[in-house]
Amino acid sequence: MSNITATSSIKDFIKDQLGCGCPDQVFLSIRITQQPGYFDGLPVESLLEVGGRLLVAIGKQCDWRGLSNNLEKIIHTGISFRDDNGFNRFRLVIPTEDEETRRIIQRDYDSLTRKDDKTHIHFVAPSELPGELDASSK
Repeated sequence: MSNITATSSIKDFIKDQLGCGCPDQVFLSIRITQQPGYFDGLPVESLLEVGGRLLVAIGKQCDWRGLSNNLEKIIHTGISFRDDNGFNRFRLVIPTEDEETRRIIQRDYDSLTRKDDKTHIHFVAPSELPGELDASSK
């Protein structure tokens, strides 16, 4: 399922929570795809395509301790989608408040060799996700 939206809550989330410095005109087009097929079989809840420049994958809210088995594949899939479709950046958002989980995933991400400076991960509390992206609110 895909829809196009330009809600201020998503713009604010990307700018404030993820630290994106994109100009405002980038946010005129935001496509949200729930259960994106490109990430089929991976714990990705939704994909945001922002202004043809920024790609943001929202991870599923689950037990992230097992994510290390999928992290490399998620990152490589995101990089491939980013490059194949002309996006500038790929950001993976992991909704968790668990500090141990954050530490483990950050360690695993840091050890990946096939990432670049246009790829980032972010940890946010599930409650910080805009309503359009919070699977628990559906």
